[in-house]
Amino acid sequence: MSPDDKQKKTSLLKLRVSALEADLAYFAARLELLGRPVTAHQQAQMKTYRALEKAIENILKRLRQSSKHNGTYSNRGAMRR
Repeated sequence: MSPDDKQKKTSLLKLRVSALEADLAYFAARLELLGRPVTAHQQAQMKTYRALEKAIENILKRLRQSSKHNGTYSNRGAMRR
């Protein structure tokens, strides 16, 4: 892999991780605004947001593990939960 290819891969990975972390922050804010669900719709929202949050956390974990093995990305400064 050429240095340019490696730099592009690193940049894309950083963007992907940043976007996923932003999604997590969005879901956390939505859950905070929702508070204690009263209606069935609110309960469904909460369940959906938690499922999406868990899925995104798993994706982030895999991306970070993969990048550590490949040496393409350092997660310094990345949001930790």
